[in-house]
Amino acid sequence: MTLRLYAAVVLAALSLAGVGEAAVPASAPASATTDALRLDETAEAVHIDGNLNEEIWRRAPAVSGFVVREPKEGASPTFRTEVRLAYNATGLYVAVRAWDDDPSRVVGLLTRRDADSASDWIRILIDSYHDKRTAYEFAVNAAGVKQDRYWFNDNNSDPSWDAVWDVQVQRDQQGWRAEFRIPFSQLRFRQNGDGRLGFAAVRQVARFNEISTWPLLAKSASGYVSSFGELTGVKLTATPTRLEVVPYSVGHLDTHPNEDHSPLVKSTAPGATVGVDLRYALTPGLTLTTTINPDFGQVEADPAVVNLTAFETFFSEKRPFFVEGSGTFRFDMDCMDDTCNGLFYSRRVGRRPRISADVPDGGFSAAPLQTTILGAAKVTGKASHWTYGTLTALTAREYAKVDAGGTRASRLVEPLTSYNVGRVQRDILGGSSNVGGVATAVVRERDADAITGGIDYNIRWARNLFNWNGTWMGTRAPFADGTRNGFGGVTNLDYIGKHVEVDSNVGHITPNFRITDLGFLTNSRVNKTDANVTFVVRQPDPWSVFRLLQSSVDVGRGWNLDNVVFDRYVTTAVNTQFRNFWAVDVRLRQDSRVLDALDTRGGPPIVKPAATSLNVNASSDSRNPWHVTLGLNGVRDEQGGWDRSVEPEVRLQASDRLQVSLATSYRRAQTVAQWITNRDVDQDGRIDHVYGRLRRGVVDVTARATYGFSRDTTLEVFLQPFVASGDYTDIRRLARPSSFEFQPVTLPFDPDFNRKSLRGNVVMRWEWARGSTLFFVWNISTLDLARPGVFTPVRDLGTAFGADGTHVFMVKMTYWLGL
Repeated sequence: MTLRLYAAVVLAALSLAGVGEAAVPASAPASATTDALRLDETAEAVHIDGNLNEEIWRRAPAVSGFVVREPKEGASPTFRTEVRLAYNATGLYVAVRAWDDDPSRVVGLLTRRDADSASDWIRILIDSYHDKRTAYEFAVNAAGVKQDRYWFNDNNSDPSWDAVWDVQVQRDQQGWRAEFRIPFSQLRFRQNGDGRLGFAAVRQVARFNEISTWPLLAKSASGYVSSFGELTGVKLTATPTRLEVVPYSVGHLDTHPNEDHSPLVKSTAPGATVGVDLRYALTPGLTLTTTINPDFGQVEADPAVVNLTAFETFFSEKRPFFVEGSGTFRFDMDCMDDTCNGLFYSRRVGRRPRISADVPDGGFSAAPLQTTILGAAKVTGKASHWTYGTLTALTAREYAKVDAGGTRASRLVEPLTSYNVGRVQRDILGGSSNVGGVATAVVRERDADAITGGIDYNIRWARNLFNWNGTWMGTRAPFADGTRNGFGGVTNLDYIGKHVEVDSNVGHITPNFRITDLGFLTNSRVNKTDANVTFVVRQPDPWSVFRLLQSSVDVGRGWNLDNVVFDRYVTTAVNTQFRNFWAVDVRLRQDSRVLDALDTRGGPPIVKPAATSLNVNASSDSRNPWHVTLGLNGVRDEQGGWDRSVEPEVRLQASDRLQVSLATSYRRAQTVAQWITNRDVDQDGRIDHVYGRLRRGVVDVTARATYGFSRDTTLEVFLQPFVASGDYTDIRRLARPSSFEFQPVTLPFDPDFNRKSLRGNVVMRWEWARGSTLFFVWNISTLDLARPGVFTPVRDLGTAFGADGTHVFMVKMTYWLGL
């Protein structure tokens, strides 16, 4: 598909989409306003207990008139909901009465804070900047479990944001009630505001999967925060708490196996540390967050994977300092399956040292598993129509210890490094759109630096139905032969209506583009131009036997500057949910034969055979105490390669306090030509690109359990035994470039593998005071590599449990102070 033809198809599709949905509503009614009762110093104190028996709740104006968002948009809700608001100099108070004809069927599950559950929920959303793009959400379920999140760019949310606030719930014969206190210190306001805030309330009834909102936050609207109503008359007469201090202490005991009998490895390593995190409101809209001697340990380990591709594996961020407020620093090129290309990937900070120490034959070495973060700070905020953020982190010099015959030395494996990000965005067109920029710098002591910069834009019009967005960036980064400059970016033109959606995308990256010093590139592919268009038709409201019905077609193509086509595909999909809440999704993809310039890891292109893949997923009603999901996946290519997997998952709500889930993936595959190595195997002075026929088997089991002693005390268990085995036969080298022709060779080593591991942890979490938490943690990580090439799933799983590994026992306590 040429770019000219691609543009013509996109424009035609957008034109038809616009004609077909001209009458779709896209924003909240302008009349959706409410007031809050102002409390003076003599007013009766509000006790946050959920009883709603204070006099102010009889005087505060009531907000009712909720409208159904799901399942049938615009319908009247099954039960009545009423919200009342009041405020004083320090905070906003919210009382919610949720009527229910059968209160015994109100669902409230005890889970860890911020966890999703099939419960009845009440959500309060506040756009304190009143910019129609950002908001803070405070939610509680009928068991009193809290959730909070930050909304940005109108439709995106950051569930990692945590605030210090209070809520209590009560049940009675009329339903249930919730009483909130939201301190103004947890919100950010524009200076000299006019007292108007964006406001919305949401109620979710679990047994009907019904969501109703005030005002209507329509699925057919292209914006979420921009659909809020207005809360008027909230005048701040005092400055909220400006400083929050969270000191912490950690004690831990690590045990490690020492199979090589290295004199540098201690089998038992106790340790302790203290530090402090600070958050200071420089202005009502600007916040400084800093950490001294930070604890950046992860409570949950990364999942086990075996990566046989030419691309890097993405692991999500779990460290609180980087997770909280991460939306401010988002600068993504594109996203797929929750993995985004972007200039800032915070897992680069504190990464494993990049340099390997030279070790003499018969010697030993011991290097840190990650670099030490000495300190970090960030400033985030909003003023007028500007959103901005800066972040800096400093990591220490890291040394590996080397022992050669009893003589010990230290080798530098990571220099002192500063990681820096600056981000700015400007709201335009009445706040419905924005433009922005970003710059990053990785500055290394006596080593090559890496600098990137870029611009982004998100332009919406026609009641937000049409959207043109994109990111373009330049890079200056080190390569093996010196520093090089690169350029890349992507632009998207979309139409998103209630029944029709058209998404289009064009991207281009030059050969010397590099963002991986501080960013992430999903498939590490540069030197490319790609384009795709997706056409979606949906019926989001109940119809016939369906609660939801959607179908889509996606067509794409990618090529490099040498006009080598490396990607050409057509994907069709059907997504359904029935009225009984069971769901079935089917996806069929056809990949054409192309050339892959990356598979040889620096060598010439190789033919990538045409392939057909089919994915079928079915799931049961999530409202039931048990929930079953089954995934069936199959791939077959024209050369006889195949890949089949079965992925069942069972989730059991054993009681209101106990949730258990077990997910399993069983996979068998044959790859006709799997890359093994590049080396001169026939001693003719030329590098050979060696491949083999790979038969592999993978078993991945993930078990989770959560028990809630109370809404503030939970016990979580995570366990992942993992097995991946590969048997190589028919070892060959690529006979000529741009072909699928091979010649037999012999390798001096056996490339077979059998990786058996166990990852797991047990976490007891107790929020013993407001904003203060005590953790008890046990982490385990084992690894066994015996019996390469032999796949015996049951035996291998048992070996994973019995293998030697690392155990970490940790106790951590934090204490929140608002000054």
